[in-house]
Amino acid sequence: MFSLIKYLLSYILKTSIIKLSSSIHGNPTIAPFEKIANILEIDLAELFTKPVGENVISGYLEFNREIHKIESISDVQSFVEIQIHDNV
Repeated sequence: MFSLIKYLLSYILKTSIIKLSSSIHGNPTIAPFEKIANILEIDLAELFTKPVGENVISGYLEFNREIHKIESISDVQSFVEIQIHDNV
């Protein structure tokens, strides 16, 4: 299954999704990544680095077969408060 991002990048780069995917996932050269960085107007290094800073959280919690996306400390606090409230 192809993602929307791959589709859009292949359209902008004027290449097929299959060619784009093999360029990235095979033994890639730096060229496709430079093109992607240029399109996104970011430095090449930003494609390969994670955000740096205090309190950077990104993940998922599964509880009672429900998956909850967590992107901040307040998300964690809200999740815990809801679970305490619902299970008291």
